[in-house]
Amino acid sequence: MAQHKLTDIAVRMLKPKSSSFQVSDGGSLYLKIYPNGAKSWLLRKYSDGKQTNLMLGTYPDMSLAQARKAAAKELDKIKLKQEQATASSTIGEIIAEWLETKDIRPATQRNIRFRLNKLVNDLRCSFKN
Repeated sequence: MAQHKLTDIAVRMLKPKSSSFQVSDGGSLYLKIYPNGAKSWLLRKYSDGKQTNLMLGTYPDMSLAQARKAAAKELDKIKLKQEQATASSTIGEIIAEWLETKDIRPATQRNIRFRLNKLVNDLRCSFKN
């Protein structure tokens, strides 16, 4: 669990600079302060090795406590998707074990593996969208 660094008073006291900047609350939650004084809550996440930011809301419409709750909810969703992806990879292991127990010609085994792996990959793609 990440330690929270920001307080409500600290968030209120943050002043804009000539360019936008971000302040971390610990973990993946950030407050972005724009030159015009606007403040947005961002959740930094990584997908396929690329960093993306999800805007959770604007301050003061969304308080620090609300932003933390929203970030925790989104991180739970991400964790669930990762668990589902892990579960779908175990389908491949189950397929391999099943094929070893069957008396099937090698060419037929390759054909079955190919088709089932294609199905698993298609399922993974549908979970990403």
